[in-house]
Amino acid sequence: LESEMEQPIHAIQKVSDSMPAFGIVAAVMGVVHTMESMGIPPEQLGGLIAKAMVGTFLGVLLGYGFTAPLAVLLEHKMNASVKVLNAVRVIL
Repeated sequence: LESEMEQPIHAIQKVSDSMPAFGIVAAVMGVVHTMESMGIPPEQLGGLIAKAMVGTFLGVLLGYGFTAPLAVLLEHKMNASVKVLNAVRVIL
């Protein structure tokens, strides 16, 4: 039961670990798009650079701000359930 309960936790942890990488990919794609547009005025270039940085921010925020705490929460709930089951096992 414990190994079955750990599977979704490990999957969410892997997603959490990969989200910053998606942010980096978004930043690189934004920089490439910005480099393609080098002839435009600086005000517009600033907007393109900002969009690239938003991708990085979202990747880090989703990874460390949402999915990692969710995995920890699920792990704590699993540990609580396992403790109850272990107590029942010892009593029986």
